[in-house]
Amino acid sequence: MNIKIYKLILLTVTIIGILTPYIDSFVIVQMFIFIIPFAIIFGISLLVLIYSVIKYKRNFYKQPSTKIISIVPLFLISQIFSVFILDNIQKLRSQRYINQIEAIKKSEKIYPKEFKTYLGIEYFKAENEDNFSLSYSRGFIVREVYSSSNKIWKSLGWND
Repeated sequence: MNIKIYKLILLTVTIIGILTPYIDSFVIVQMFIFIIPFAIIFGISLLVLIYSVIKYKRNFYKQPSTKIISIVPLFLISQIFSVFILDNIQKLRSQRYINQIEAIKKSEKIYPKEFKTYLGIEYFKAENEDNFSLSYSRGFIVREVYSSSNKIWKSLGWND
């Protein structure tokens, strides 16, 4: 396999893996249709990987099988890495918004009806109550929601 084509394939698989957790229809297809094939392919890839390490030792990275078996694990690992990084970034940004909103309440004695947020973080103000909530998508059809009434984060999945 030509090294340039292989690098292009790995880059494409990584980019698709990074984006997939945030597209709900892809997550549904992946979780309910592809989970068994992915598990089988991952298991076979692991067996071929172990076999290649034992048989080829130093020439392990030069084998075509090494390049082929790395595709599915790379796809799955890039999804997990993407969700982890984005969740941490969104949590930090949300905490900054919470501090700003609390400062507004301290000065004006009431939470703002509207608050401008960016990049997937949403602000909701309860109409008849003196509290608010922030939420963002964590990936894999999971939303993190902060409630000012009890000041905790809660994860809501696809059936919540």
